[in-house]
Amino acid sequence: MTHAKKISAFVAMGLLMAVSPVAAQKAPVTTSGGEITYRTMGQDFGVESSKFTEYRQVPSGTSIPYLNMWSTGGKVDFSLTGYNVSQKDQQYIGKANAFGLGLKFNVNSINHDLGNNARTIYTQSAPGVWSMSSTLRQALQNAVDAPGAGVGATTNYIRFLPNYQALLAPTFASANVINLNGVRRTGDVALNLGTRLPVDVTLTYRNELKTGYRGQAGINENFRISPALQVGSPLDEITNDFGLRAAKKFTFGSAYVTYNRNMYNNRAELLMIDYPFQAADAPVVAAQSPATATSLPSMGGPSREQAVLMPDNSANTVTAGFTLKFKLQTRINAGFSLSSRAQDAKFYGYTAYTMAKTANTALGVALPGMPQQSLNGKTEAQMINLSISSRPIEGLNLRAQYRSYDLTDKTKRFVVPGAYIGTGWIAANLADGPQGFPTANVLDTKTSRFNATASYDYKALTIEGQVRTGTLERTFREAEKGTESGMGVTALYHYNDWLGFRGTYDNSKRTAEGHTVYGYQADEAPLTNTRMGVDLELTPMDGLDFSVGYIKRKVE
Repeated sequence: MTHAKKISAFVAMGLLMAVSPVAAQKAPVTTSGGEITYRTMGQDFGVESSKFTEYRQVPSGTSIPYLNMWSTGGKVDFSLTGYNVSQKDQQYIGKANAFGLGLKFNVNSINHDLGNNARTIYTQSAPGVWSMSSTLRQALQNAVDAPGAGVGATTNYIRFLPNYQALLAPTFASANVINLNGVRRTGDVALNLGTRLPVDVTLTYRNELKTGYRGQAGINENFRISPALQVGSPLDEITNDFGLRAAKKFTFGSAYVTYNRNMYNNRAELLMIDYPFQAADAPVVAAQSPATATSLPSMGGPSREQAVLMPDNSANTVTAGFTLKFKLQTRINAGFSLSSRAQDAKFYGYTAYTMAKTANTALGVALPGMPQQSLNGKTEAQMINLSISSRPIEGLNLRAQYRSYDLTDKTKRFVVPGAYIGTGWIAANLADGPQGFPTANVLDTKTSRFNATASYDYKALTIEGQVRTGTLERTFREAEKGTESGMGVTALYHYNDWLGFRGTYDNSKRTAEGHTVYGYQADEAPLTNTRMGVDLELTPMDGLDFSVGYIKRKVE
């Protein structure tokens, strides 16, 4: 049952009117007001399904789904609108004008409930650190290590599914309950410095905060029964963006330039999970060979392991553009962007295993260090957008667009000394990675696209033609170069209000140059795509439409 009521009051608000008592006396036309809607809701049953509340909160009791406060006519014009006040899915939109300045803001919160009442045998002792009782882990380790009667198998008795179920039943029964959910909060603020300057200047700030869980994440335990361990992936990140925009309007167009400084901070960079069947780090014991009825597989190894999540990074971006207007409905638009992106987060260790070893040394010897303490990564991206449209004669429309994007990886390369997988060190460089890993290689991309369209209207007939072309260059892909080209023709005919016809023909082609062993991937493979179609529309009377169409598509 719900009960909603609105309260409207066109009265002077103390907070707004107190800005300047003298101004209030000189400006009696100042008006203020507000509106609040409150709701009282009683739930006959609990809302337990995360699908029902995935992106919203269902309040119980009294809530405020809407409020609005405003004031106009004085030295301060103010407006504030709020939705779902003090709830997880709340939003506030406002603006204020005072002293020649203009302020706008938008604060929004969106919850994401992935699942309720998830059960886990772990306890999150710190962000991203999932711990388990050492006493319980030792008991589980002793159980799976104890030799059994064999039961006609080449392993110990416990290593059969019914026995695992019996062993883990008490642990699962006492598992913790958590809700896998997250919250995304964004805030946008724009401060306009007014019209007293020769150009329109606006300061901007954007903040984005994500907390809770991203979803599921996991690590594999490589010994004994080799389980896959699934836990909640930590989510605690904040993004700040500071911007400056200057714009100018003139008789035949406008121009603008912006600068943005963006900083991303991941406050949960590490995922650490305890191994349920290894209570403490121990030397690796190889599996018994040959296998017998009571022999055991490999044992020992790490008692926990880590996975490194997204690192902190930053970006600086400058954009500029203009619009020019001429006769014959001619418009020229141009936009340019240059972005520099950096990532200099400190490297984590290869493994959390305190007895890590290399391939040719004894236990306990330190692993080789990285050639440098951080990636010191840097990329630059440049983008150009140009477009022109015109109507030189009656019925003829011309349009053309050009876009280019150039991403250059300027990170100084270095050879990764190797990888630590499980409990073994791989000193050689990995396959397909001259620098040690595929992701350590230079990844450059350069694309350019151009298309032009012309259409002509002659009475009830419209004919449109299009041509397009593009080039692509990239590194560390099977197809290092490629081209795209195509053309299309469309005819539209409206005999009257009840009969219409549409016919289309389109052909496109993509090429690829490079080296491949197993074939090109779908987004880079050469292809020819031909598409033809006709459509007939009939409207014999108001409210009754018929449409008959035929489409043929051929892809090679």
